[in-house]
Amino acid sequence: MSITIKDHEERERVRATLQAVRRKFELALNLAALSALEKNGGRVVRIHRTKRLG
Repeated sequence: MSITIKDHEERERVRATLQAVRRKFELALNLAALSALEKNGGRVVRIHRTKRLG
């Protein structure tokens, strides 16, 4: 099965979008962890990730 250039470009665009979403999600997770730490006076808080992205 051959892949046309258009399909390849579309796949790259989707992959780049998913990577950007994953980065934003992980950034938000880190910010949530930091604010949770601050609220608990610096005590370590365990944050469980329910599903691994990727």
